[in-house]
Amino acid sequence: MDSFGRIDMLIYNAGNSQRSFCLDTDMQVYKTMFELNVLGQIALTKAVLPVMVEQGAGHLLVTSSVAGKVGVPLRTGYCAAKHAVVGFFDSLRSEVAYLGIRVTTIIPGFIRTSIGCNALTGSGQPTGKPESDIDAGMDVSQCAGVVLQGIADGLEEIAVGIGPEMGLLGLKRKDPTATFRAIKGMAAEIRANAGAS
Repeated sequence: MDSFGRIDMLIYNAGNSQRSFCLDTDMQVYKTMFELNVLGQIALTKAVLPVMVEQGAGHLLVTSSVAGKVGVPLRTGYCAAKHAVVGFFDSLRSEVAYLGIRVTTIIPGFIRTSIGCNALTGSGQPTGKPESDIDAGMDVSQCAGVVLQGIADGLEEIAVGIGPEMGLLGLKRKDPTATFRAIKGMAAEIRANAGAS
């Protein structure tokens, strides 16, 4: 505000993930997921929203995840946090639209970032390991281009990704039971592979 006198857009893109089964996850990991991925976004909103209300305009763009729509194994804390982000900003969108404030939720699949290496284990330490799904994901610049086009098109929700995980969004809406069975199979495969190593 001191530099420009207004805030036209706030992009929330800080976050971290988790890679552990619930039974192996310390409660502090869940607290960390919510502090960073949910409460941090709410705190920023509470700080910036009054400025946008006073201006009569503004745009909030928050990054959730496919995991904010579909629960998957090894990410109970991450999925819970990202579901909370979707719920909060869907509600907020309905509250502030009449004030001229836009809210856009970004729903990325696997994007080539370091999120896998930085994801927390059950004890709260970073895994330090790259993940093949993420390494094969969409390039960050391509992702940004899709997001920018979605903003230009006025979309309230922008799904962005190129992998099979994107199909889970439509499948969950169309056939939740099939989705749950497929994800249960993923969990069984993860457990089997963990036992084999």
